[in-house]
Amino acid sequence: MRLQDAIPGFAETLRSGDDLSPHSVRAYVADVRALDRFLGPGASATDLNPDALNRFAQHLLTCGIKRSSARRRIAGVRKLCSWLAAEGWLGTNPADGCKIKPARERTLPKALSRHDTSVLLNHLEAQSMRSRRRADGWRSPAATTYLAAALMVATGMRGGELVSLTIGSVDPALGSIRVLGKGRRERVVYLPPGRVQASLDSYLTERGARICEPLLVDRAGRRLTTAALRDRISRAARNAGIERTVSPHMLRHTCATHLLDAGVDIRLVQRLLGHASIATTEVYTHVSDVSLQRAVCRADVVGSIQMPR
Repeated sequence: MRLQDAIPGFAETLRSGDDLSPHSVRAYVADVRALDRFLGPGASATDLNPDALNRFAQHLLTCGIKRSSARRRIAGVRKLCSWLAAEGWLGTNPADGCKIKPARERTLPKALSRHDTSVLLNHLEAQSMRSRRRADGWRSPAATTYLAAALMVATGMRGGELVSLTIGSVDPALGSIRVLGKGRRERVVYLPPGRVQASLDSYLTERGARICEPLLVDRAGRRLTTAALRDRISRAARNAGIERTVSPHMLRHTCATHLLDAGVDIRLVQRLLGHASIATTEVYTHVSDVSLQRAVCRADVVGSIQMPR
């Protein structure tokens, strides 16, 4: 079987058997296509052996892509090999002999400071209030953008998770939202009482929509896309005078960092963010350490004490 002919069956197994999201399926299919291009035209399943996979892995490490992308691509190829072996196209799994595994990159997630977070949310809230006074109500892009930003900062939801929500995902009485995350793992996030809860309640009241309808929509009433959300957040940050480029994922990082700074247990933050492994959440402790170091340097307790003459 040619590798390109194996893709439809592989993708269908990922969708139905592994119950992966469309985004994950597209990523795995892209991994297989990259392997197919590397092996050359007409590559077949029988061309997959430990030597070929090791050469492909080595190629990924030297072609200029990020190590995290290389790790994900190798993981996709391993999944393909497991599937081919299970389906009987290969006698053994050649990925068992693939020894190369790129080390993880220890890059700190980018988060907004408390000051910049406040500036962004205040700017969006002011815009939302002005549009409501003009009787635009919930149809105003400003109202939707403010709610989206506030929800991400409060709950740490991913942008894709946020735009996938329906009206029925929200339980106003409990102040909770049911989220479908990576790997179709479901979790519940909670809103703090006050500003965010009040904004969401007002938005839902004005919408008066059915539970099956999207929570966040554009002016035409269509579900807000991740691209539109990213553009809105970036533009709002620029208009608010924030010099850094701000993305929805940065607001997720901001939520996690501020929670840990506030002393929230890391396992609770893990549950809130929907991380399968606490090792993923632990990167935020390094961000908190950086914040602590900066705070100590600014305070300089010993240096500020006047020495006796």
